[in-house]
Amino acid sequence: MNVLLISPLWKGMEDFFLKGKSECHGMPAFYEVFIRLLRDDKINNIHLLLFGDFAETELIIPPTEHSKKLIVHPIKYNYKNKPFYSLLEGYKIGKQLIRNDNITKLMGFGYPAGLTYFLRTKKITTEQRRIFGVSSMFEDLQNWKPILFLKHPLIYLSLSLPCDNLFITNDGSHGDKVFNKIGSKKTKHFHFLYNGVDFKYSLTKRDMPTLLTFIGRIYEWKGQHYLIDALSILKRKYNKQPKTFIIGASSDDAYTQSLIDKRDAESLVNVHFKGGVRKEEALDYLKNSTLTFSLYQTSNLGNVFIEALSVGTPIVAANINDSLAHIPSNAYVLIDNYNPNNIAETIYNLIEDNEALNRISQCALTFCSKNFPNWEDRARLEIEHLLNN
Repeated sequence: MNVLLISPLWKGMEDFFLKGKSECHGMPAFYEVFIRLLRDDKINNIHLLLFGDFAETELIIPPTEHSKKLIVHPIKYNYKNKPFYSLLEGYKIGKQLIRNDNITKLMGFGYPAGLTYFLRTKKITTEQRRIFGVSSMFEDLQNWKPILFLKHPLIYLSLSLPCDNLFITNDGSHGDKVFNKIGSKKTKHFHFLYNGVDFKYSLTKRDMPTLLTFIGRIYEWKGQHYLIDALSILKRKYNKQPKTFIIGASSDDAYTQSLIDKRDAESLVNVHFKGGVRKEEALDYLKNSTLTFSLYQTSNLGNVFIEALSVGTPIVAANINDSLAHIPSNAYVLIDNYNPNNIAETIYNLIEDNEALNRISQCALTFCSKNFPNWEDRARLEIEHLLNN
């Protein structure tokens, strides 16, 4: 069986494709499915149309252990350089591969996933898509469909064009409501699911001093500035400077520099920017945090929130857009808003109250064990729909 995959070059997968390193630095919902496809004995070859803003000198060097099965076709793509031309190039390559390489399965990830619709032929037995992060579309959902298309053309096509299976993660982005408005009634199966967790990392915490973490790409939408502002207040008002790690690759260099400048101006000597780290390292930081934070603009039920529950680390978050409606409030630290004074008070009260932290931790572990699948089962669900239909 030969499979044609379509995907952007995710930030957390750059080392995989450009440096030949097997580990993932982020985007587990892509990596966990992708790596199991590579290891599946039913699949002979995987052709990957990989869209990215590649430099002229960059070479695709996937890990050696996957080099026989994985054939990568890089396609230069960026938002400034007429992206639909890149999709047309992908279409031409994809059509040729389907004709010549006996491809029978199509799977699209992220913004170029709608390309599967145009590539489908009678040879294709399954056409499947996996869409991530539709929260920006949810914010605009009150607009007419033509306006939605003009603002979000690629994701709109990926959702609105019919396919056999369409997956969206229940990450608080209200993908079900977006699909109900613009999704095709001809799509055979719509799956709106939680992401998985790695329970193997749910180990006993080390006995460490107070540690705060904010894990996620550094991007204004993520809200790292709220934590920096709160830590400034915590220092001035309570003379507290807990060790704090902001962990994640920069997706906005100007924003990242503004955070560093604010840290330096406020002399927050215990705030450290760690950059992107391996998944295992990120989970180790998370597991050993006293508190972690999710202060996103549209929703807070993302990967870090779920992973915090799985390791019993209290996570501070607001129920933005009712994104945490299905999570009991005793399993995390609920705040009403992102006012830095409010966040600072919350931090101070909790780092002084180990009993409260332990209660939240136990509630989180209990809820997660009953409601979230492990990644092996969760990823296998997507793969089985692709391979067995």
